Amino acid sequence: MDVLQFGVGYHAPISESADFVSRVEYVEGETDGLLDSDLDGYGISVGVRAQLAEKVEVLVGVIYSDIDVESGGVSASDSDTDLAANIALNLTDSLQAVIDIDGDDQSLGLGLYF
Repeated sequence: MDVLQFGVGYHAPISESADFVSRVEYVEGETDGLLDSDLDGYGISVGVRAQLAEKVEVLVGVIYSDIDVESGGVSASDSDTDLAANIALNLTDSLQAVIDIDGDDQSLGLGLYF
């Protein structure tokens, strides 16, 4: 599965080491194999991000997603709300290695932020 996510977010401090965070994102992707399919949609998330150590952050929040899937000429829409967790290791001032746990899905990634 190949997935591209692009989003913008906002954060507001709630303490010296914690922020309220929110994000809106566009999702597009495709799967190859037994059932080839295309997907696109959006996601909205809110949560709290806390800095546990100088280079380690944890985020816990709620994600709502609404994704349209097309496969073999058949289209479907799926919306979902999940509790999510994210552990990030800040490699530089704007690059993170990330472990995401979103419902039943887990992923590893690199992220840029400003």
